[in-house]
Amino acid sequence: MKYLLLLLSIILSTSVFAQPGPELSIKVIFQTDTKAPRPDQPVTFKSRTTQLEYKGTTNQAGSCYLRIPRNDIYDVTYQTFGTQTKTEKADIPNMRGEVTLSYEITFTFGPRVTLRGVNFESGK
Repeated sequence: MKYLLLLLSIILSTSVFAQPGPELSIKVIFQTDTKAPRPDQPVTFKSRTTQLEYKGTTNQAGSCYLRIPRNDIYDVTYQTFGTQTKTEKADIPNMRGEVTLSYEITFTFGPRVTLRGVNFESGK
């Protein structure tokens, strides 16, 4: 019984005084300008300090979660149209405690043009 109480007190003290790790959770939300989710979009956070890459792919709701180190600047790269990519800077602060940040990427389509009175002949 003594050993069980000692073990229980050690477990409780380590869980109460445990500090959060050097990483934090980041939720990436990828959507269009009309708030429609963009599934299957690859997103990469590349640390400018260590050059390490943290990659994720959005789910059907247009979001994914990554664990990345705190207190660093990242180059965020994602696909915009076809094989074109865009890179943005993200400054992740050194926040205390267990934190989940949101990083929102909004994809805007170019202007839409409707062609009227245009006929295409095929087979010639």
